[in-house]
Amino acid sequence: MLYGFTTFFCMGLLFGNLNAMAMEPLGHIAGIGAAVVGSLSTFISIPLGILIGRFYEGTILPLVAGFTLLGFFALLLFRYASLSEMRSVDLEESH
Repeated sequence: MLYGFTTFFCMGLLFGNLNAMAMEPLGHIAGIGAAVVGSLSTFISIPLGILIGRFYEGTILPLVAGFTLLGFFALLLFRYASLSEMRSVDLEESH
């Protein structure tokens, strides 16, 4: 029970800050940006949640496995985006 409380508390803090970071470049159209970010996060999370829910067999193991696998995938996406951004900055500086 404590694990679940701690995990969901941290996820709540994390998503609030990540949404704010995602909308930072959209300051001039913040309403549309919030709608797009909210819609995309919902449409991505629904199929993933259904997939993880299909593995439920009465234990918390599918939830932990889902957090682990999707967290690792998110880390890979973050690294890829960071490398892409670094490459574009290097290309701009070289010209």
